[in-house]
Amino acid sequence: CSNSAGDTLYVDACLGVEQLNAADIHVYPNPNAGIFYISCNWPETVSCQVVDLLGKVVENRTIIPHNQYITIGGLGAGIYLVRLNVGQQVKTYRVTVVK
Repeated sequence: CSNSAGDTLYVDACLGVEQLNAADIHVYPNPNAGIFYISCNWPETVSCQVVDLLGKVVENRTIIPHNQYITIGGLGAGIYLVRLNVGQQVKTYRVTVVK
């Protein structure tokens, strides 16, 4: 005597959350003097935070797709982290400011 059961699962590849691809985002120039650009080929707006190494948010803005510049020239030279959020996904880039 044997028993068996089966389920069929259909997955539509067009549904769901797209992956935030690093190739779609460029942060340049690096190093910079406090002004840098974020080029984003993403169809949605992107939340952007610039954070110092102590974890303090020094810039917070929403980026619309394509190019946007960020100015952090009023801050000192150092390393900052740029966090880009799309939905539940986060990409972090390191930016060096030199004076």
